[in-house]
Amino acid sequence: MIVTAVTFGEFDEDDGFDDKDEMWIPLKKDLEKSWPLESEYYESVLEESALGPELTLAQRDELLAVCLRHSVVFPRPDAKLGQCTAGFHHIKTGDVEPVYDLPRRHSASHIGKLERQVNNWIELGVVVPCSSLWSSNIFLVPKKG
Repeated sequence: MIVTAVTFGEFDEDDGFDDKDEMWIPLKKDLEKSWPLESEYYESVLEESALGPELTLAQRDELLAVCLRHSVVFPRPDAKLGQCTAGFHHIKTGDVEPVYDLPRRHSASHIGKLERQVNNWIELGVVVPCSSLWSSNIFLVPKKG
């Protein structure tokens, strides 16, 4: 069976800005100052990526320009993640009972990696510590290569 659409919540558009351009002005100014650094970074990413060999020089330049123009949406390993302020997302749970999975055992080496990753996400503001009746397990999947 193929599911074509599943709705888990709703998105309320409320960014607090009357003029949409006003939101991007500080980002554009910051980006213009950092373009040489950003350009070097994205050039190195293109060189290391699988996209490089197939692209013509013009296509690489165009891709680099797109990356630079929209660099605020691409998280860099050495920078904090951006934040979407376009609205709020609410997950509709209705009257259902919370789903709670008991934690599974992980090896000592995996526990250390998990703790480092979760602490990194907390530091970046991706996740926040919470107490909830809802819970699901963490599954570690090794990367290929």
